[in-house]
Amino acid sequence: ETLDWWGLRLRVRAHWQWDERWRLELEGWGERSVRTRLAADFHGVASNATVKPGAAGGQGRAVALSWCPSPRWRVSLTGHDSRQRYGESPAVPFVQNGQVAGSASYPGSVQRSRGLGLGLSVDWP
Repeated sequence: ETLDWWGLRLRVRAHWQWDERWRLELEGWGERSVRTRLAADFHGVASNATVKPGAAGGQGRAVALSWCPSPRWRVSLTGHDSRQRYGESPAVPFVQNGQVAGSASYPGSVQRSRGLGLGLSVDWP
């Protein structure tokens, strides 16, 4: 499957640095699709089919806390949580051996992504 998604995203970021060593960054976003297409490849069993899910939208947030023990070293702890929703699509036919063999559609879905990371950055001369 290949998902093509074109849309608009509004992103808001804020950061606080309360001394030379500590920094907190917050980010939030919301998005809405302009065009969404999902192409399914049936691996030689039938022709590919492309469905167009209904309007997609999503939102998310992220936080990063970083500590700089020296100007060249940075240790950071990051986390994010995001969610996307896709609407249903109308059915489209797919072909097998030159004949319509059935139809494909997308039932709609909600997908969530959460993550936590630990990073180390070093600036080399």
